Amino acid sequence: MIKINISVRNAVAFSFRAVLIPLLFLHYSSHYRAEAAIYTVTSTADSGAGTLRQAITDANGSPGLDTITFNISGSGVHTISPSSALPSITDPVIIDGTSQPSFSGQPLIVINGTSAGATNGLTLLAGNSTIRALTINHWQTDGIFITGGGTNTIVGNYIGTDPLGLVANGNALEGILISGSGCISNVIGGTNIADRNLLSGNSDAGVYLLNTS
Repeated sequence: MIKINISVRNAVAFSFRAVLIPLLFLHYSSHYRAEAAIYTVTSTADSGAGTLRQAITDANGSPGLDTITFNISGSGVHTISPSSALPSITDPVIIDGTSQPSFSGQPLIVINGTSAGATNGLTLLAGNSTIRALTINHWQTDGIFITGGGTNTIVGNYIGTDPLGLVANGNALEGILISGSGCISNVIGGTNIADRNLLSGNSDAGVYLLNTS
């Protein structure tokens, strides 16, 4: 907050108040537009309303940290199989697989890249994003590619396996590739059981750091 001390005479006091009110309203409106949004995935389809593709596109277009949640009808595991690359994440976002009803510790959302071509599962360019509780498998390059911005959090995911963590369904290169000198302070996993990633079955490394620390 910036405090401005202004001394005015009675003759101009009314005019000052008349200017101050719209300025305050303008500040409030700008702040309101930056409020975080929540986008809910309700379909396993590749495109259109309620899909993961559309949710990422909408979150990219909404400034500030948004959240993508899941509420796909039906019990059990739900598989999303894109037919082409998903949009790169260019604005901070939380993609939260734990939001899918009936989640109880193992991912219920699978992002399967069998039909997507030579691309990554998720590409994080913005930094300050969180990917939680997804199964990411069968991508023809990396499961998750992080470059550009840092301070990302990758927790509770199964990358390169089936949703039960029993069968190798690997990605063709790394499970997670982190690349670039400015891509620092990322957190992969954690000490809490719910934050631990399962990285297995990928053709190359589970986590690979390239020109970063």
